[in-house]
Amino acid sequence: MGVSDDRLIAIVRNITDLKRAGQLNRELAWRLIHSQELERQRIARELHDDFSQRIAALNIEIDSMATNADSDQLRARLRLLSAEAAEIASDVHRMAYELHPSKLQIVGLVVAIQSLCRELSKQRQVEVSFTTDVIPVPVDTDVSLCLYRIVQEGLANVARHSYAGSAQVSVSWHQGQIGVQIVDAGVGFDPTHVHRAAGLGLVSMRERVAALNGQLTIDAVPGRGTRITVRLPIASEGSVPV
Repeated sequence: MGVSDDRLIAIVRNITDLKRAGQLNRELAWRLIHSQELERQRIARELHDDFSQRIAALNIEIDSMATNADSDQLRARLRLLSAEAAEIASDVHRMAYELHPSKLQIVGLVVAIQSLCRELSKQRQVEVSFTTDVIPVPVDTDVSLCLYRIVQEGLANVARHSYAGSAQVSVSWHQGQIGVQIVDAGVGFDPTHVHRAAGLGLVSMRERVAALNGQLTIDAVPGRGTRITVRLPIASEGSVPV
């Protein structure tokens, strides 16, 4: 065996080691994501089953006190407290849903994303339009959750950092792959200098997509908006169910 043969074997071994390392990194990233989703689900359940019920009981008691109050001033004050408690209950419900989107399991990916766009349009000063292709086959649970989280994070970044008045979200289907695109015409950014909070969100996106053997493209230029494009195989192979 000559020197060139030894070099060839070394190259093959290096490539094999790199592939194994890449696969291990994807597996570790997916297990971390899986653990995070389980913890989010647990916290969401606590918020819904415990805190929401306690706030509801408190609100009922306040309303009862207001009904039996001796003075108009006290009654008005108790009604105000009741309204504040109801607002807190609404916030807790919203937080629980953001942590674990049960609607995703009930109505499916497309309707859940459309609902997410509609809710952000109501809550923030951003008009979010939504379009979709017909998705001809069921979407794997892991894939659905990945795309939902990416839209959730992408729209949060639009609302917090882009200063855009509008955004567009689309779901597409092409050759056995499902895709999502989030576009805004805001201030954009330099990918090499990203705000820490937004940067962590982008890292999370990359990890989720890589774990499912997908592709993520982020086109951003200062002053020219941002375009996030994701394409995933319709079913994940060898992933941990969430």
